[in-house]
Formats: sequence, structure tokens, C-alpha cells
Amino acid sequence: MRFFPTIPMITVAAILAAGCSESTSPDEITIGDLAGTWVAESFEYTAVGNSALYIDLIADGGSFTMIISATGTFSGTTTYATIGTVTYTGTFSVSNDILTQDFDEDGIPTLTWTITSFEDGSMTIEGAEGPWDFSDDEVNNPVTASIKAVVVRQ
Repeated sequence: MRFFPTIPMITVAAILAAGCSESTSPDEITIGDLAGTWVAESFEYTAVGNSALYIDLIADGGSFTMIISATGTFSGTTTYATIGTVTYTGTFSVSNDILTQDFDEDGIPTLTWTITSFEDGSMTIEGAEGPWDFSDDEVNNPVTASIKAVVVRQ
């Protein structure tokens, strides 16, 4: 399996979707609700149109940590078991249950996520898509993957 530069940046969004200590309706979330340090419990990539192509970054030995400020800036670190660690920064905004993520790094597209659960210090987000190479060979053959993540506040 190989990643492409957009995928490490996509992982940032998982942390942006972290929850509060109280139950909050996804359509009532503010940037302030997201401030803090977040760690992924699961981070799943599934090929669009082929659910047999699937990987969970965390279950496969990777990790994901994000620090979010109350002003909407973020910095994150994603560690892939097979390729190492990637870091990134940027800003995000929240409107109702939609989380929009912009990266400081060149060439990373704006990502849009749907917040599907937000309570008890945990949040689930899904819907962002990006290229992912599910094979372990040296051939560059990415497919579009949909991402779903569960993150918790530390």
C-alpha cells in the first residue's frame, strides 16, 4: 500500500471532527467545540465502488493526532506503519454538520466532511474522498477512496 500527498492531509479532517464531553447535535457544533488534542480510534479508507478494497490506518499499526486551536487553525501528525510520519497544518470551518478543511501545503485540495456523530468526547466524520493506492507493489495505481474516521479528545 502506498499513500499519496493528499491522503495524509485528508487525515487531518478526522481530528477536526472530534467531539465534546457533552452530547452536541452536529448542526450546533462550533470551532470552539473542536479545540484541543484529538487522537483517532479508527481511520478507514474504502475504495469508492469496491468495498473489498479497505484499510484502517489505526488497525494496521498507524496513528493520527491533531491539535486544533479555538481560532480554527490545526496541526497534525499521521504515522503510516509502512511509510512513516507525515505532518501538516491548515485551517478549518464548521457550518451546521459540514466541516470544511483547508491545508497550508500546496497541492492539497479543500476537503468537505459530514459530521455524523458528535458526543461524549468522540466524533465520527465521513465523506471526504481522495486518491489511495491499496496495493503493496511499486506501481502507482491509486483509486478514489472514501474516508470515515472516529476521533476522541485527549
